[in-house]
Amino acid sequence: MDMPVRNTPFDQDELYNPRKAAQLIAYFALREGGRAIEVLKAVKLAYLADRESLRRWGTPILHEPRASLPLGPVNRTTLDYIDGKHVDPSGWNSTLLPREKKVIRLQPTFVAEDIDEFSDGEVDLLNDVWRKFGSYKSFPLAIWTHKASNVPEWKDPNGSSKPIELIDILRAVGFPNPDAAIERIEEQRVIERTFRNLECQG
Repeated sequence: MDMPVRNTPFDQDELYNPRKAAQLIAYFALREGGRAIEVLKAVKLAYLADRESLRRWGTPILHEPRASLPLGPVNRTTLDYIDGKHVDPSGWNSTLLPREKKVIRLQPTFVAEDIDEFSDGEVDLLNDVWRKFGSYKSFPLAIWTHKASNVPEWKDPNGSSKPIELIDILRAVGFPNPDAAIERIEEQRVIERTFRNLECQG
């Protein structure tokens, strides 16, 4: 049965930014040398960028649930947007065209100068991730991510899906005091939730 399309997913992390997620995919599509990228490679690069951000700063680039799938770890909300299960006209959909089988493409009018959601440090991080993994084809990159020596937080889901907890990634990348990092992220969520509630009341 097809999943319903929701404008505001009820299970979406308060800190998730669809525009930033779309620009992350767009960045890697442009680095690929064109205006498109295979979905499998895109979702692996998004996960690896988040993982590197957690290693450096204790916070991800994209705030969302993550899961172990048969071909490695994925960012679940971003994958749902790629699959068309959510829509965001002013952010995601203004950056990326609907998925075409195994490929996702940029909107015809989108250019590199439109990428404006990242700090200078995040841009440096994305460049580093691309230098390390950009030459991989989709399937070899997926295989790389489900080797325990590379991504120990990925657990074989036996053909299904298993959640990957943020604290498990923090521990896997060796971030000092992962519990404190989780507390800081939760505090951000509470602030954002309160702000949104006030907006709704206004």
